Amino acid sequence: MKTLAINWLAPCPHCGNDTAMVKTEKGDKDWLYDGDAVTCMSTSCGMKGVIEIFDADSADVVWDEIGLVKEQPHD
Repeated sequence: MKTLAINWLAPCPHCGNDTAMVKTEKGDKDWLYDGDAVTCMSTSCGMKGVIEIFDADSADVVWDEIGLVKEQPHD
């Protein structure tokens, strides 16, 4: 498995960083695969996600935003 620094994915919704570390078996800097693991490269963030393929020419990261939404206090 190789690790690539990718800067063309959606920015991290937690910190806004636009460079992500992608772990992939077959991918390269221009071609990623469905399910490749993604981690925000900001040293203070580390948010995780996965690559999702939308069609033959488009892919993006789906960030795992669980934990970012804070529960509202109950009355």
